[in-house]
Amino acid sequence: MHRLDRRIRILRGKRSGAFDPDQYYLEKAFRARAARKVRLMLRRQQPVILITPRWSEAREFLDDISVDLSLGRPRVECRTLSMAPMFGRSVHDSRTWVVRALGGFIGVSAEGPAAQAVDRQGFRNVVRDLLRRAGTGPRRALLVHHLQYLQVDARNDLIQVFEEYMEEMGRERRLNLLLAGTVDVPSFELEGAKRVTLPDFSSVEALEALTEYTGPASLDVLRRALDVIGGVPALVHRLGQSAEARGGRLAKNREELWKALGQLTDEVRGAIAIVSSDEVMATRFEQVANSGPLPYDKERDLPLVRAGVLQEIYGGLSHKVMVRAPVFAEMALSY
Repeated sequence: MHRLDRRIRILRGKRSGAFDPDQYYLEKAFRARAARKVRLMLRRQQPVILITPRWSEAREFLDDISVDLSLGRPRVECRTLSMAPMFGRSVHDSRTWVVRALGGFIGVSAEGPAAQAVDRQGFRNVVRDLLRRAGTGPRRALLVHHLQYLQVDARNDLIQVFEEYMEEMGRERRLNLLLAGTVDVPSFELEGAKRVTLPDFSSVEALEALTEYTGPASLDVLRRALDVIGGVPALVHRLGQSAEARGGRLAKNREELWKALGQLTDEVRGAIAIVSSDEVMATRFEQVANSGPLPYDKERDLPLVRAGVLQEIYGGLSHKVMVRAPVFAEMALSY
């Protein structure tokens, strides 16, 4: 179903009382706040490094950002670019992919034979030329996701040339860059970039996301489902898609829920199995699951964040971690 149709369903849900108005407007919308922050930075021509945990549905988030930027003021033309096709590919393939994508987005082609981008210096020269030829056209932002699949040398060369471009063009610069990847990606620096971690849905955002698929359903039914899967975007959307295919009917019990989540169930079970097989990780995961949000301990928590079972939360000067979904803790008990 088209996204606009699903947004109309949300409005109908609000009118029919599917949401508590006070709760809806007063509760923090974590993901929406992150979206506003990213939009503001891109409109200010500030580069962004977006950290995207496992199952965070980064592409859908960036698609929405792209639409919002194209409609608001000042208008920014955006293109989302996945680096997933570069998984396991050579540095040459990665350089060629970047050159073609960048040239297509800007609307110009690389001058000279494509072979000149094979080595490092040739690649830098081609990218440098493409950025300069962006000229004084419309404001643009290239939203790159799945950055972890781009070969490291190609990634670093792209960043270095883009930094040179920013310094050379100053306020005349018309092209901006967002780089999105998993928690392992932010090992690099990009001059002037702000790091943002893409959060899961808050409870009210998860309700809204499910209603896009189900229409004005019973609030109790929606909440029972979310009591299991939490606000993990991939789980919420997959459950919603399953409900949409069944005429808006959500899974009523655990067995139906696992079936509705399909392949994601196997992915989650695989992650939990790895965590449970390591004594240190299993002990820490159980501690966080039993005690609620705890202060972040990088040595013990980073592997669990990478696995996708814990999420980092920030509030003021505090930095804590919590289990992303009740179902993760439930699965861990079975091992």
